[in-house]
Amino acid sequence: MKRAFVLVLVVLCLLSVNTTAQIKTDSLFTKEQLISDLDSLKNTIIASHPAPFTFCGEEAFMKAYDNALSSIDSVVTLRDFSRIVARFINVLEDSHSTVDYGQLSEMVFSDKDDFIVPFAVYRKDNEANGLDYELLIVRDWEDVLPRGGRLLSINGMDVHELYDLSYEYACTEGSATSARNMVASGLLPYINGIFNPADSVNYFQVIPPGKEVAETYEVKGYQKKEYKELRTQRNKLDINKWINTTYDEEHSMAVLKLGTFSPPSSRKLKKHLKSTFKKVNEEGYKNLVVDLRGNGGGSSSWVEYFYAYFDSTGYNTPNNVISKNSELAMKRGKGITNPVVKAFVWLFYRHDEDIQSFKRFREMPIGSLDTVYFKDKVIHKKELVFNGNAYLMIDGMSASASVDFTNTFHRNKRGPIVGEPCLGPISGTWGNPARYTMPNSKLNVTISTIRYNYDNTFIYVQQAIQPDYWVKKTAEDLHSDRDTQLEFVKTLIKKK
Repeated sequence: MKRAFVLVLVVLCLLSVNTTAQIKTDSLFTKEQLISDLDSLKNTIIASHPAPFTFCGEEAFMKAYDNALSSIDSVVTLRDFSRIVARFINVLEDSHSTVDYGQLSEMVFSDKDDFIVPFAVYRKDNEANGLDYELLIVRDWEDVLPRGGRLLSINGMDVHELYDLSYEYACTEGSATSARNMVASGLLPYINGIFNPADSVNYFQVIPPGKEVAETYEVKGYQKKEYKELRTQRNKLDINKWINTTYDEEHSMAVLKLGTFSPPSSRKLKKHLKSTFKKVNEEGYKNLVVDLRGNGGGSSSWVEYFYAYFDSTGYNTPNNVISKNSELAMKRGKGITNPVVKAFVWLFYRHDEDIQSFKRFREMPIGSLDTVYFKDKVIHKKELVFNGNAYLMIDGMSASASVDFTNTFHRNKRGPIVGEPCLGPISGTWGNPARYTMPNSKLNVTISTIRYNYDNTFIYVQQAIQPDYWVKKTAEDLHSDRDTQLEFVKTLIKKK
């Protein structure tokens, strides 16, 4: 199994606990300090990223850098500088090179009296009412807001203004515009906390489903300690939901939900997959639906392991990886150069192409670039491999390793893909992001250190992988808690 090359979408840091030192969003920095930070960031990107100009071109990169410089006044707050950095680094169109969202979430609580309002929205493009889009309520912790309702403002601030701010921070991969919209929606509670500070009670103006007049809802805000305690409790309740299979006898269908390719328990994932495919085959289920919606990525080894259940000849991924060695990359993989680790690798992994390739990358001279190719497949017992009708559900938060799975599912014509475009193109993605801290502002970003390719053409496509059936959620579906995409899959099964 592939162990060395891990593709983790930085969006997964949305709900992570950042371990860096707390810094206040209203901290002031001089122009000279921030110009120095931007210069160090630019140089680090060029020195560390395997191909920074692939999607934007060097001219656009330098223009974005110049625009960032010209945006700095004599004195700038950390909050405003984070916007400048986000606009600059997003020119790369690389979902692994972005501002550190974990730190961004911590910036909400830059003062002990700060609050956050946890809620989720769904962007629905709609020009019929004169707007480019609407933001529909998905849920909130207190279950006060009407699901499917159209959000207008929070504490008097127009939600479109907040969303536009959030969009500046949202990462993308190539031209995955609709996916970037979903990332922006996910960031909105943090952007609201930073640019429109919440209180113990917050006022949401919403037009409920089926109505035309807005109503005001009071929503509780949480301070840091209470928020993190409740979030931990909620995560524990959801701990068993990252891998789950349900069965529908009416449609002879099994739905396998995989929430991450970076499982909290490898043993549990292996056991669950084996038991699911054994049951599906032995009990004669004709249809198997894979749900990767919201799966932000993880290890390519699990993509390889998972997809091998759909192909009796086995599966190998990636075709190749390009890595650039740099001081930043060395910090991320410094353990492999430890004498004890090297001895352990020599004793137990001398024939493992993945570990040996990773070791080879870290032993290259600083600044050098190299490519390794992979051929070893994962092959499961034939009686466990599913040969029936397969379906795949994706959305804009299906990213990184999920894009890898979607790509091979699409290329092998394994079955219909339903949902919304994922966060990545058909040719490959970036990966192994390393954290870089700017010296003066202490603002964190992540920068990719490898390029992960799905074939050996080395043609980099910007267009996001499109579903065969683009199925968007509706206000009515959100209100009734109806799974829009799954219901669509059921109609495909009935037709078949």
